[in-house]
Amino acid sequence: MPDADIAQTLLVPVQGAGLYVVPADSAGLSRHALPLVDGRGAASVALRACHATLLAESTPGAMAQADEQARRLASLAVAADSVGVMQGAMALTLEYLKTRKQFGVTLGQHQVLQHRAVDMYIRLAESESVVRQAMRSLACGATDCAAQVHAAKAVACDSARRVTQEAVQLHGGIGITEEYAISHYLRRARVNEQLHGSTAHHLQAFATATPCAQP
Repeated sequence: MPDADIAQTLLVPVQGAGLYVVPADSAGLSRHALPLVDGRGAASVALRACHATLLAESTPGAMAQADEQARRLASLAVAADSVGVMQGAMALTLEYLKTRKQFGVTLGQHQVLQHRAVDMYIRLAESESVVRQAMRSLACGATDCAAQVHAAKAVACDSARRVTQEAVQLHGGIGITEEYAISHYLRRARVNEQLHGSTAHHLQAFATATPCAQP
């Protein structure tokens, strides 16, 4: 669970009962810290006969619906974060190409590098569009909001991985150093790709949620 290593209170949904509040220091609750590769915190959590307080009762159907809504919001938040990762990586890369000189000319003067930068920008623009569409769809409760969120998570996270990998390559050796931000953007993109379902999972869910066109 992301951030479970520092959480003071856990919210635990129980099918057929409701939503329970469990203090992190409760007897029977154990946490094992599992730091993520990009530096964010997480932990595995085990609950064994913990004392819990019922926050809200719920029917099984309502609890499942609330859980699904929470998963959609989390997936969309990660997709939006991945867009931010690409924006940061693009800004650093373009600045580097404009200022770094080799053999008396800036790297940005080489057409092949310009083309690679354009490909990165296209992936960023596509991801921004898909994420915005998913936000609008979810906000207005559109019937296809689930499919839109799956599409946003799959497209944005896959593109973020590709864009940050390209950014590291365009920076050369400095791109993999701990002191430079590009390597951290790459790590965050890789973690985002796995949080709340992989790209393959969301592509499959998108295909399932999208009705087939009738002949």
